[in-house]
Amino acid sequence: MASRTEQPWLDSATAAYIAARAPAADDVLNDLRAETEALGDVSTMQVSADQGALLTLLTAVSGVSYAVEVGTFTGYSSICIARGLNEGGRLLCLDVSEEYTTHATRA
Repeated sequence: MASRTEQPWLDSATAAYIAARAPAADDVLNDLRAETEALGDVSTMQVSADQGALLTLLTAVSGVSYAVEVGTFTGYSSICIARGLNEGGRLLCLDVSEEYTTHATRA
């Protein structure tokens, strides 16, 4: 199975493992990805769809209830982490850029 978003650093076996165990990006994530890409070159700071799926999977299998994210950018990874938290879990996101975090607070 190929990666949902081809990445040169992600081998096909790992991509298949993630794809089989984590949900694909939904409309919320896809819309945020498009909005972030419209920012230009800086959009490369956003995690890929596969990285986001892996964040959700790792958070869920770890049984995490509380998480801290340093460097939120536009919030894609934040959503992925939050979705993997235990019920009632909390995520604290930190970033110094109001310009980019305004995207995150809308998502």
